[in-house]
Amino acid sequence: MPMNPKAWKAEIKFFMANERTLMSWLRVATTIGIGGLVSSMASGTGGKSATFTHGWSGALIALAAVIIVYAYSMHNFRTSQVRARHMGSFHEPLAPAAIAIAIACVLAFNMQYLLRQPAVGCLELPLVVYRNATPPFFYVSFHGTAHLRHDCSAGIGGIHRFTPEGHYAGMATNQLEAQMLHPRGMVRHDGMLFVADSWLGDSSVAAFGPCVGASSRQYLGRIRPTGNLSLVFSHPYGLANSGDNWLFLSTQNGGAVIAIDIHTSRMYIDHVVVPPTVIVSDDQSGPLRGLAVDNAGCKHVADKRDNKLIHICPGQERMTKTKIYKPIALFYEPKRDLLFVSSLRGVGEVVVFDLKENASLKGSLTEVQSFTYEGHNHFTGMHVSETSLFVLEQKRRAFMRFSLATGAMESFLFKDLPDMPEGLLYVEEAC
Repeated sequence: MPMNPKAWKAEIKFFMANERTLMSWLRVATTIGIGGLVSSMASGTGGKSATFTHGWSGALIALAAVIIVYAYSMHNFRTSQVRARHMGSFHEPLAPAAIAIAIACVLAFNMQYLLRQPAVGCLELPLVVYRNATPPFFYVSFHGTAHLRHDCSAGIGGIHRFTPEGHYAGMATNQLEAQMLHPRGMVRHDGMLFVADSWLGDSSVAAFGPCVGASSRQYLGRIRPTGNLSLVFSHPYGLANSGDNWLFLSTQNGGAVIAIDIHTSRMYIDHVVVPPTVIVSDDQSGPLRGLAVDNAGCKHVADKRDNKLIHICPGQERMTKTKIYKPIALFYEPKRDLLFVSSLRGVGEVVVFDLKENASLKGSLTEVQSFTYEGHNHFTGMHVSETSLFVLEQKRRAFMRFSLATGAMESFLFKDLPDMPEGLLYVEEAC
């Protein structure tokens, strides 16, 4: 039976109104979604109140997705009513539309995630920046393989500032220019900052200028190996300042201690500790880790693979050693002539050796104290004040304070950092 012209016109008007309603809802959803993406991009990867801003960005995008689902559901429902009226019980299932909407939502969330991932790593941590922070500061470097629950899953680059009170104070270095992907050890000399960058694609030492106001340090350039030094320079780890114009560098895969002239960038092999490790797969790693230079000019190097500290002293014909299980980081405290060594021994600990008891270093060092805390077994960067040991820990991604007098853990400056912390440097300057 042919449809009455008036009824036909009414159906056409209904159809057009249904389409216009759908388009209106889609415009609203698009506007909200774009607002969420722009907000996410503007907030970068941690700037001002990053956690709050990123939360709003995600909420806006989620709201846009809900509006899209609602609009398509109502559109399909009204269309099915018209079809059922003229074609019996035929009803188009919502499954194809639901699948398409789900895919669109996943793409939207991935897009807003990728847009706030700069190629140089996170410019600031996904933590609230304390803008009124004053010196002194702790500089912290990170491993470069962040935890997936956090915004910076591509890795934390650059050097970041923390206060002894437990505040995050933002970037210490200009990461946009320096692009340090895997920073490790740090040292200061004449106000300048030097950082070992262990990235296999460009093993080098990054140099930064003195503080100028409270801004981040200016990037000055890289010290790179030349000629036949490239192999032994692979994966720089520990940096130490000898007090003159020379830096000393331990190379994890290169197996050597390298001396670097700060003013000319000239370098030479100070000592070959172990043969270089040629890396052919991601699960390989060289043996050497931290480095420290004491008042007597002795260089102490951690050999994780052979479970020992290696001592290289002026006037000694050969290296001596101290057995310790899987040593990692080293810190020398000159006033008390103490060497602090983080080790994977037992539950994980920081072991203290008294160098005054072993002035000649002809045998093993004397252990005088240790620091442990249950559940935290991978200590890395350290600093020692008059009363406290400050230490980073990788398993729980923590920043901790121990009492030197009692050995007890006093407090957490930070828990659950967004990447595994590596190096620690105490700085009294304003930047």
